[in-house]
Formats: sequence, structure tokens, C-alpha cells
Amino acid sequence: MKGSNVKTKSLATAQQIEEARGNLRATMAVIGDMIAGKFVDPQGLIKSLTNDVEEFETSFLEGPYYQPDATTIAGMNAWVSNSEAKERKLSEIADVFLTHLPTARNTPGHDARHILKDAIAAIEILMDDKIDDYRQIFLIGALTHDVGRLFEKDLLGGTDLSPESEHAKISYMVVKMILDCFELPKGIRDTILFSVSKHTKGTIASNNEVQKLAATCDMMQLFGSEGLSRFWQADIGSGNNRLVPYCDPIRRTVLALPGSKDEVTMAEHAEFFVRNSYPTPSKTAMKIIDREKVVTGLYLMLSNSSIMQQQTFYPELERDAGRPIANTEIQFKKPFSEKVWTDIKEGIDHKTHKTMIEMADRDSLDTLAMEIVASAHAGITINEIENINRRIKELKGGEIRLHKLGAAYILIEREKLDKHHASVVARALTTYPEGALAHSMAKVIREKFAF
Repeated sequence: MKGSNVKTKSLATAQQIEEARGNLRATMAVIGDMIAGKFVDPQGLIKSLTNDVEEFETSFLEGPYYQPDATTIAGMNAWVSNSEAKERKLSEIADVFLTHLPTARNTPGHDARHILKDAIAAIEILMDDKIDDYRQIFLIGALTHDVGRLFEKDLLGGTDLSPESEHAKISYMVVKMILDCFELPKGIRDTILFSVSKHTKGTIASNNEVQKLAATCDMMQLFGSEGLSRFWQADIGSGNNRLVPYCDPIRRTVLALPGSKDEVTMAEHAEFFVRNSYPTPSKTAMKIIDREKVVTGLYLMLSNSSIMQQQTFYPELERDAGRPIANTEIQFKKPFSEKVWTDIKEGIDHKTHKTMIEMADRDSLDTLAMEIVASAHAGITINEIENINRRIKELKGGEIRLHKLGAAYILIEREKLDKHHASVVARALTTYPEGALAHSMAKVIREKFAF
């Protein structure tokens, strides 16, 4: 088998995949084998997938569904909105992913919790932006775009996450396998697949609104308490970033690219994303992102010394002093908006501050850190816990107290956010009729995952 044609025999279960096409039970059995790592030539699979995805994306970009005209939109709207049976088909697809795939192996920052939070973000955008046409299929893309992350280690081997483009290809493959089990119009099917294959490029990847909305939901998890919780696990637990401050004058105007050799701390990773967020077509998402940027900003304020605060918030402090920095002098250090910066400067309300102090006084940093990374439906390993504890031991004197305050703040804000997300799920159940895509997703999320 190893010497066979790569495109058809890369998988140990390649024949099963072909035989299972269109049969959901058989397809899920094959996916179970894939999760178990039953591959003959994983690199050959990636090479084959690269060709498949490139061909698909080229075809989609040149076709009628990338930027659909009024007639094409009317056809997709009719399919999504006018038939209960067709609407239920989308709900069944979502149910497959929510019921089966979040139980697969987790990877840092892309675990079942991340998938659920993406889905809830999509439901909130759908409701508050009042999206009632074919674009609602972005809920499927928001839910499924990271399924490749759930078992990529078993597929590819090793301990590191695969390159961004590879997990997007794996996600595309799995989503395509499942969509092929349902009779969907080509425009609906291909638009969902495009939103999955292009999600790593964010909202600037295309001019297709469904792709932009799905990518927005993914982007939203990089800010605030949810993003910071992910960074604690992925940066400190699985990565090489540290908690010890990195003081360097260059960081006043220049930030290192995430994952580069120049990136040193979790704090600068978090700062990079809040300063360099992509635009989104969703007004609801923009409000939420700005709110969560304030949470990240306050965390950076709390967990850093005054010297580090001056480095971190240098563009804003210079602007306040009437010395705005020219854009040509800034690299990835885009200043916060006036509104976000004003909210950061206003600080934390009295109740939150009191609770935060009580937690920092009562608990060790190790305890607070474990609460951060062991949140509901998050994946965490013994090795990651050991790495986090090792990084905590590198802190000295007052650094520990500052990080305790920051960690306590993350936990307080995350509890607030979880309660808000539970209310989003509850609201969807009363907003949409039974059988509707958003209602069905909300029902499974509430019943199975208690959000």
C-alpha cells in the first residue's frame, strides 16, 4: 500500500472513505480511524490535500458563489429559508459535529472549548446582526473550521501543532467528508468549505461574506479572558514563551510576530493580537472585540510593573502627552482606539477589584493558573501543567503578586463571559423555532455542554 498512488492510498482507510461516501455512519467510522492515527503516508496525504484545496479554492474564486449576484443569492436564500426539511438538514450537519467531534483529542487553544465558543459567538452575531438569509450558513463554518486541530497530532505525529495551512486542509477534508453525506446545493456546500479552507487567513482572506463571518468568530477568541486563557495554555504550557517580563526599549514601538524567534513572553503575544485585529463586517462582533480588548489591556496593566506598563502602552501614553508616534515608526504596535484606551485607563470596578484582591490573597499563582487552563471543555495535559509550574518558578518577588492579580482578573472576567454566553444560548432557544439551525445548535450546546 505504501507504494500505491498517494492521492488514493495515502490513508490506510482510503478504500473505506470511497465506500463510505454519502453514508454518514460509515463516514463517522472512517473519521474515528483517522482520529486513531490510522494513516500510511501522512505527508503524502498533506501533499494530496494541498492539490485538492488549491483546485477547489481556484474554482470557487472563479465561480458564481464567491461574490454571488442577486439571482444566485435569491436561489440560496430560497433553499435555506423556505423549506423546513432543508433547514433541518443544516441542523443535522451541525449536530454531527457537536455530538461527535469535540470528544476527539484536544490540542492547546483549539480544543472542544474553542469550538463551542466559536459556535456561541456565531449565534450571537446571527441574532444581534439580524442575519436571516443564506449567510446564516456561516454558523457551520464557525463550528467546523478547526476540526483538523482535534486530531492533527495523531494524524501527523509528534507533539507540535501542524502549520496553520495544514490544519486548515485537514479541516477541509473532514468537513467535506461529512457534507458529502448530505444532499446540499453546490453553492451552499462550496461556500461552507471555502470558509473552512480559508479561515487561517482571517477576515482579509477574501471578499466572501460567509468566509469573513466565520473567520470573525475564530478571531474573537483571541481577545479578553478567553484569549488569555488560551495563551496561558498554548504559550506557557505548550510553547516557549515565558511569564518573566521582557524589558526592551524596542518593544515600545515594535512587536515581534507571533511564533517568531523574537517573541519572548505571553504578554507580548496577547498584546500583538489586540493591537492588530482584522476588520469584520459584523457590528456586533466589533462591539464585543472592543470590549474584550479592554479586558486584555487591563490584564496587561495588572500583571506588569510600572516600567513594563510604560513600555507596553507607550503609543497611548505618548498620544496622551501630545506626542503621537508616526505610523512609519510603528511595527505591529498599532495604538488602541481612544475609546478602548479610555476604558482601560478607567480601570476595574470596585466589586471586581475587591474579589480580585481576595483571590490573590487566598490562592497561590499555581492554583490560579490551574483554574485558568482547566476550564470547562478545555484540553490540558500533565506536561503542560508541569511547564506552567516551571515558568511560574522563574518569577521573582513582586512579579508573583502582579501575576496573581492578573490571573484572578482573568478568572473573574471569564466567569462573567461564560454567564453571558449561557444567556446567548438561552436567547437563541426562544428566538428561533425548533428545527432552525441556530436553535438546534443552541439546544445541543446547552444540553451537552451546559452553556
